[in-house]
Amino acid sequence: MQRKTINNRDIDTHWLHTESDYPIAPGLQSEVTLWDGTLEQVETIRDAHRAGTLAFRHEITRSHFVGRPFSTWDDVTKAVGEPWEAGLKMLDKVRDQLSSVELPRPKNIRRQPCWSDEAGDELDLDRYRAREPFWRTSHRARATAPRVVTMAVNIAASCAMSSLAIAWRGATACMMADILEAQGYRVEILAACIMSGVWRNGNSNLQGTWIKKVDERCDIADLINALSGWYFRTVLFGSTGLTGKYAVSHMGMPGKVTKEMVKAIDPATSDECWLIEGAFDFRSAVSLATRLLGTLAEAETVKASTY
Repeated sequence: MQRKTINNRDIDTHWLHTESDYPIAPGLQSEVTLWDGTLEQVETIRDAHRAGTLAFRHEITRSHFVGRPFSTWDDVTKAVGEPWEAGLKMLDKVRDQLSSVELPRPKNIRRQPCWSDEAGDELDLDRYRAREPFWRTSHRARATAPRVVTMAVNIAASCAMSSLAIAWRGATACMMADILEAQGYRVEILAACIMSGVWRNGNSNLQGTWIKKVDERCDIADLINALSGWYFRTVLFGSTGLTGKYAVSHMGMPGKVTKEMVKAIDPATSDECWLIEGAFDFRSAVSLATRLLGTLAEAETVKASTY
């Protein structure tokens, strides 16, 4: 865990809440926390609760609000470390719907095999006997687009948001990660959250949790847990109590995450940052994926005269 306090003037203060036009207060501060993973986050909260140092009053036992039945923080910790079958079924349903849509495909930048009559790295005798180019080599496609893409998925959600609606963001991020990595790109996924006015002094809570780093495979079970409503309403809410300050009763207002906020959470993230925001149904998910993948495909277009 890494924690720091920043002035709101140091990040983009012209963002709007997801449900109102009330902006973040530039004269106040944000408590910023970066987690290395979901288990580190929930285990830290559980241990603080056991030690009696967690400043958190909200009841995690309110299953109608949380979205799953929990009795203790041990129950929450166990759930975070295990596949959530209901959530995985929702994810499969969403991905099946998205798979029926033709989306822009970025150029494949993996090394591709090619054949030559003159020189190469390996000789193919069968091609030689067939009087075909028999020297095998490979090359990588030239591309102007970056090779590493950071997907920052906003995990904040209104208390009125359904579990299925919340699952769309995770499904969209997962689908685009599959497309990009199949084409040779490297993808990292950060679950991000901004809640303004969390504490009585008016300060905001900005958090990020790494779900997938560049050299890791995407853990679907971990992804759907981290982007679920019950994770947000237990673990993310509970994280505010680690500061030793009690949050206001409504836990602040969820807002839109900006690229400046992502850099504030972790300056090491890629400059190519995709904000997974506002995808709560089939139409909005397709629109978001089409726009982001299409932007990358356009950036890769290189005229022959360039070379």
